[in-house]
Amino acid sequence: MNSPQSPIERLKVLINSSTPIVVMETVEEVHALTLVLAACSELNLAVFEWTIAGGLVRSGSGVGPGLGPGQGGSETRLHTFTGSDAGAGGAKTAVYNTTDPVQALANLETMTIEAVFVLKDFHRHMDNPVVVRRLRDVGQKFSANRRTLVLTAPAIEMPPELASLVEFLDLPLPDKDRLREIIRETYTRMAGTHT
Repeated sequence: MNSPQSPIERLKVLINSSTPIVVMETVEEVHALTLVLAACSELNLAVFEWTIAGGLVRSGSGVGPGLGPGQGGSETRLHTFTGSDAGAGGAKTAVYNTTDPVQALANLETMTIEAVFVLKDFHRHMDNPVVVRRLRDVGQKFSANRRTLVLTAPAIEMPPELASLVEFLDLPLPDKDRLREIIRETYTRMAGTHT
């Protein structure tokens, strides 16, 4: 009998098999990002995060290759990332003109770097036909190598035209040991604030 695959192992398989779009339905955005960062660290891939407020920025601690000249497509539109952009405490610099979801997807479509791109709260834009079309275009291009979009949202309904490009990754609830750890961490944090 096969034991179920852990979420990190399943994510690594999806990335390595050139799955272009992975959907993680969760309210635990930090947990989802931690999982992506861990998987990409093991696969030596860069991670980028997108939010409508901040645009597309490099994530993590410099794991994987950076986005440099010749790796991002149109160099006139894309900012060159350096190790200092992802440094602790430093401000992260966004790829130029990527706060708009349509433009962010257009920029992603031109990128050739193998990386994982986490799009947070992207469900809010799925009713826009231009966003869906761009997402489909990016997904079709990303299916050629290890470039993956990870969409995180509390819930997301995929349009039928994207069904062949998407895999859903379920995040399991914490087990008893993890729940005990959460309780200990919470107690320690609360005890420290009330001394």
